[in-house]
Amino acid sequence: MKEILDFIVLFSSVLWEAMPFIVLGAVVAGVLEEYLPQQLITRFLPKQVLPAVMIGGVLGLLFPMSSAGSWW
Repeated sequence: MKEILDFIVLFSSVLWEAMPFIVLGAVVAGVLEEYLPQQLITRFLPKQVLPAVMIGGVLGLLFPMSSAGSWW
């Protein structure tokens, strides 16, 4: 029984800690989807897969949407 209560406490604490980042990520994604044309984004990304993935990885480091990505 103690293990179940520990799991519930840990799970809810992680959920509450991550919730602001999840909401922020959803809001940023919604704003970008609504106001930034997709053609503008694809014009700046390379056509090859590997460079595009690398740019996405760097942008993920610069703009983390969860506490797991906040390494600094």
